[in-house]
Amino acid sequence: MSIVHTHQPDAHPGLLGLLAAAFRAFFHAVMTMAEQSPRMREIDRLQAMSDADLAALGLTRDRIIQHVFRDRI
Repeated sequence: MSIVHTHQPDAHPGLLGLLAAAFRAFFHAVMTMAEQSPRMREIDRLQAMSDADLAALGLTRDRIIQHVFRDRI
């Protein structure tokens, strides 16, 4: 996945700008960790399968999330 930023930040951000930058950095770190988790990779793998392949596993596309997080839900 790629992200394109079209907004140029101010050269001298104020306090609000610094807080926003810190929040963006934190959010980016959390998203990166989530995307790299084994559960997310399993979701991606299952979503890439055909409906017939999912049916062979006893799954439907709308139940993938519940299947992957079945021990947490």
